[in-house]
Amino acid sequence: MRFTLFLLIAVLLGAQQLHAQPTTIPFNADSIKRSSEAVKEANRLRMVDATIRYFVIKADSNTYGYSIYIDGKSYIHQTTIPATPGNRGFTHIDKAEKTALLVIEKIKQGEMPPTLTVDELRQRKIIQ
Repeated sequence: MRFTLFLLIAVLLGAQQLHAQPTTIPFNADSIKRSSEAVKEANRLRMVDATIRYFVIKADSNTYGYSIYIDGKSYIHQTTIPATPGNRGFTHIDKAEKTALLVIEKIKQGEMPPTLTVDELRQRKIIQ
């Protein structure tokens, strides 16, 4: 009886240790890049037939932002200048509109979620 109990405990502990060992998946930079590109291409293909619309909206402190809709569903509601610190909106409607169009361009290219950088905003003279 003791031997059976000892054997059962040993089997359970061994199974627990076996299960707890980490699993490693081999990867390298090329495989990650290929996977990322495949996801981006799939997103791009999904957006080919999508209806993407934007609206410039009023934000806090007499500023502006934008909302982007994909196939009638709200996707982005941006009341602040993206990629910049703080909570201030755009001071001019045209800058909010330029930014919304840039975001839509990135969505159509398959970048989901779309991200902007300070350099991109500066190059387009949206910020200084």
